[in-house]
Amino acid sequence: MRVGKTSTSTSTVMIIVIFFTVVHAPLVVAQIIKRARKRKPTHHMALQLLDPTNELRILLCLHEPQNVPRTINFMEISRGTADPGIVV
Repeated sequence: MRVGKTSTSTSTVMIIVIFFTVVHAPLVVAQIIKRARKRKPTHHMALQLLDPTNELRILLCLHEPQNVPRTINFMEISRGTADPGIVV
């Protein structure tokens, strides 16, 4: 008779463990992530979101002589127009 009670209580415990693992744990993790996002909002780091009237400074480093033509091309591309353009 003891074998039946042990297997029943073991089965009950296993069902409870599976419930807390599969259902409850992801809900808790989702709640933690939601609270963390509220405390620290994400900052969009993209040039499209910057104010075009502000000055944009870019530091360009050369590591090898082969990078000189690329640097010259980048400087020519980044000149833009006179009004809101980028000054090199």
